[in-house]
Amino acid sequence: MKKTFLSAINFLQKDLVFFITMGIIMLSYGLTGILDLILAAALFILLLANINNNKLFYGYFACIFFEPILVLPLVGGTFFRLFYVLMFIRVVIDIVKRKKYKFDIPTIILGIVFLATSTVYSVSLSRNISVAMNILMVLYIMLSLKKQEDYKKSIGELLTVLAVFAALSGIYGLTRGFMNEAKTYIRLYGTINDSNYSALFYTIGLFASLGATMLKKKWMRIVLTTVLVCLLISTASIAGILIAFLLFVLYFFFNKGFKKGILLIVIFAVILSAVMFVPIKGDGIISGAQSKFQRFLVYDDPLPELKYQYPEYSDFELYINRIASNRYYLSKTYAIHFIFNTPLSEQLIGGNNTIEGGYRDSVPVRNGMASHNTYLDMLFMMGIIGTALVLIFVMINLIRYYISYLKTKDIRMLCLVFVMLTVLLFSLSISTFPFRYSIAFLLI
Repeated sequence: MKKTFLSAINFLQKDLVFFITMGIIMLSYGLTGILDLILAAALFILLLANINNNKLFYGYFACIFFEPILVLPLVGGTFFRLFYVLMFIRVVIDIVKRKKYKFDIPTIILGIVFLATSTVYSVSLSRNISVAMNILMVLYIMLSLKKQEDYKKSIGELLTVLAVFAALSGIYGLTRGFMNEAKTYIRLYGTINDSNYSALFYTIGLFASLGATMLKKKWMRIVLTTVLVCLLISTASIAGILIAFLLFVLYFFFNKGFKKGILLIVIFAVILSAVMFVPIKGDGIISGAQSKFQRFLVYDDPLPELKYQYPEYSDFELYINRIASNRYYLSKTYAIHFIFNTPLSEQLIGGNNTIEGGYRDSVPVRNGMASHNTYLDMLFMMGIIGTALVLIFVMINLIRYYISYLKTKDIRMLCLVFVMLTVLLFSLSISTFPFRYSIAFLLI
C-alpha cells in the first residue's frame, strides 16, 4: 500500500504529468457545480503531491490566470482559499527543515510597503487579509526561489508556466465563446471578462514564452509564441497591441541588435498600413481592429455626442480622448480630484479605494467609471509616499535583472524584465491594483 502511494506521488511529480493534469483541470472548470467540486479536489491533491518542490510555487502563478473562473462550489470564493492551506503546510515543512531564504532587500522592502499600505486602503478586514495573504505568499515564493542555487533554472520554469497558462486562459475563452460585442465588431477575451485585461495576460505570456526553457524544442516555443500573438490580436485591444509592439522593438534592440529592431518596425509599419488602409468588410475581429486604428487618422471628431459631453475640451483634447477610448477624460478627472479635492494627508499616505467601496462615488466622473490608470489608483490608495516607494524598488529590481542579463546574456533574465515592463506599461491604460496579478508580477 505504501509503495503504491509513493508511486502515485512520484507520478504526479513528473513535469509533464503535472502540467498536463493542471491544464486539463483548468480548461474543464466551470461546466457544472459537481464537476467543479471534483476538479477543485483533484487540483488540491495534485498540488499537495508537489508540496515539497517548486511546482507548488509555479501552480500559484498558473492559478492567477484562471482565478476569475476558479470559484469553489458550496463554500464560495476562489481556489486561492485552498492554496492558503497548501502554502501554510509548505511553510511549516520548510521551518522544520530549517530552510534558508534569500535576504533580498529590495523585494522585502517592496513587500513591506504593499503590506503596510494595504491596511490603509482596504475596505474591510476580510479584504485586507486577502490582499495581505497574496503579498506574503508571493514574497515567500520569490525569496525561496532566489535562494536556490539553480535560481535561473527556476526562472526559466516559471516563465514556461506563465506562457503556457496565459495561452490556456485564452483557449478557455475561445472554447467557451467568450466575446465582447461592440457596435460593429467583436472582441474575444479569456478567463477575465475584459478584452484589455486579457491582452495583458497574453502579452505577459508572450514575453515569457521567449524564455520558456522547459520547452526544449525551438518549434514548441515558436508555436506557443504564435498562439499568444493570435490571442492578443483577437482582443482588438489597440493599447495592448501597441504596448506589445513597443516592447518587442525594445526586446529586439536589446537582444538582437539595432538593425533587427529597425526591421521589426518596418514590418509592423507595413502590416499596420494594410490594416488601416485596405478595406475590410464584415464585423469580425480584424475589421474591428481596423476601425479602432483608423481613429488615429481622423482629427475632427465624428461623434458629435462627445463634443456635447465635454464642451470645455479643445479639439486636440477631443482627439486624444477619442483615440484613447475616453481614458483621457477619466485620467484627467481623477487627477484633478486627487490634486484639488483630496486632503494633503490623504495625498501623502492614501486611504481612498477607487476600486472597491463607495469612495469612487465622490469622484465627479460619469457613470462611476474606474480611472483606467493604475498609477492614479495607487496614488489614491497608497498615497504619494507609498506609490513612490513601490516604483523605486520595482525599478531597482528591474535594473538588477537587466544587469544580470548583461553579465550572463541569459535570455531568461531579459524575459523577466519584459514581463515586469508589460505590467508597468499596461498600468497606464487599465486599473490593475490591488488585484492579485498586479502585486504578484511586481514582486517577482
